[in-house]
Amino acid sequence: MEHQETKATILIVDDNEENRDVFVQLFTYRGYHVLSADNGAQALAIVAHHRPNLILMDLSMPLMNGVGSHPEHQGGA
Repeated sequence: MEHQETKATILIVDDNEENRDVFVQLFTYRGYHVLSADNGAQALAIVAHHRPNLILMDLSMPLMNGVGSHPEHQGGA
């Protein structure tokens, strides 16, 4: 029986649906488990439940952007 390598989980966060779709398709094609969100608030909810290995996040989004969702900017460490 061959050992199959488990790929990482990647969270893509972007308010632009086309951008999100490109990254989701790219990483899914490469065998990664991909999650997506369209704002920082959604991303935080996903992170609380799924703990992705990598988060790729747009820094310029309405509601909550990549900078605002970072723990240092929320009073965490």
